[in-house]
Amino acid sequence: MELLVFVESKLQDIYDYLANGQNGDNIVLDDVLLNNWGTIDAPYKAYYGTIPVAAIGAWFNQYGNRLFAKNIRYYKGSTEVNQGIREVLKNEPDKFFYYNNGIKVLCKKITKKAAYSTERNTGLFVLEGVSLVNGAQTTGTIGAVYAESPDLLNSACVYIQMIDLGEASEEQAVQITKLSNTQNKIEGKDFASLDPNQERLRMELSFGGIQYLYKAGAKVDSPERQISLDDLTITALAKRNVGALTENIEKTPYKLLFNGSTNSFSLHNNVQVLRAVEHCISQNEPTVTGRKRLVLVHGNRYLLHLIISKLQQTEDFTTRYIGATEIATLVSDIFTEVWENVYASMEEHFAESYPAHIFKNVGRLRTLES
Repeated sequence: MELLVFVESKLQDIYDYLANGQNGDNIVLDDVLLNNWGTIDAPYKAYYGTIPVAAIGAWFNQYGNRLFAKNIRYYKGSTEVNQGIREVLKNEPDKFFYYNNGIKVLCKKITKKAAYSTERNTGLFVLEGVSLVNGAQTTGTIGAVYAESPDLLNSACVYIQMIDLGEASEEQAVQITKLSNTQNKIEGKDFASLDPNQERLRMELSFGGIQYLYKAGAKVDSPERQISLDDLTITALAKRNVGALTENIEKTPYKLLFNGSTNSFSLHNNVQVLRAVEHCISQNEPTVTGRKRLVLVHGNRYLLHLIISKLQQTEDFTTRYIGATEIATLVSDIFTEVWENVYASMEEHFAESYPAHIFKNVGRLRTLES
C-alpha cells in the first residue's frame, strides 16, 4: 500500500493552473459515432466521415465555447451567415451535409473501439483533449437549434475530421488552425488570437481579477472586470481605421502595441480611461452647440489621446490595475480643461476649417497639441 507519493510541480505548472481556469479542461468525448469513415496514418493519425448533427448539438450544449479553446474565435451568435445555417437545419436537414463545409477537431488522443469499428460503415471512437478548430459557427448554430428542437436534427449529418496530434508541437496545432480558417471570411483581428502575447496578457490580467476577451464572439457583459481587444485598438489608434491595427499581426502597428514588453497594467488602465472619457463626452455633448460640440463629436479620439498621455505620467499607472471609479475621478478632474484648451486652440489656428477635417489631419493635430 502506498503511504506517500511525491509529484514534482514546477512554478510554471502552478501559474498555468491558476491562470487558465476552465480553459485548461481536458474535454473527453466518449462513444463518438462516425459513419462511412476513413483514416489517414501519416504524418498524424486522422479519421474522417459523417457524424449525426444531434451529437454535435449535445457537445455544444454540454461544453459551449470551451470546445473552441484553440480556435481563433467563439460562436458569434445570430449573424447573417449563422441564420442561413439555421434555416437549412430547420427546413432541409437531410441536405445539410451537402450545404455545409463540416468541422475539424484536434485531439490529444483518439482511441478506436475495435469491437465496434470492424467495418467502415460505422465506427466508435473516444476523443481526449478535444478542441474544435474549424466550424465554430456551424457547431454553435447546431447547438442553438438542438436546444430548441432536438427532434428536427434526427435526419441531419455533417462531415467531420478528427486529428490525433499526440505529441505534436503546439506550433503544429496553431498552423493547422490558421490554414484551416484562411478560406473563410475572417477579419484580420481574428488571427490575433493565435499570438502568444495575447494569451500572456490574458493570464497576467486574470491574476488581477480581470478577464481579457481577445477572441471574436466574446462579449463584454461586466465592464467593471472585463476588457476586450476592441477596447485596446481604440486606445491605440485615433481618428483612423481601427482595423488597420490588426491587418497583419506580424507587422507594425500591431507589433508596436502587442509584443513581449507590452504592459498589462497600462493596457487595462488605458481601457478604463477610454470608458471614462466616453462617459464624459456623453454627459457634455447635449449641453453645448456649435463648434465646441463638434470637438466632442469629431475630436473624441484626440481628446482620449491627450488624456491618456496626461494620466500615463501618474506614478503607478504602469504598475497596478487602477479601478474604474478611481480612473473616472482622475478623468473628470481634467476632462473639461483639456476640452476647453483644444477648442480654444482650434479657434485660434483653424477658425475657418470644419472640425471633422481638422481631427483627421495629423499635421493640424500636432499644431493643436503644441
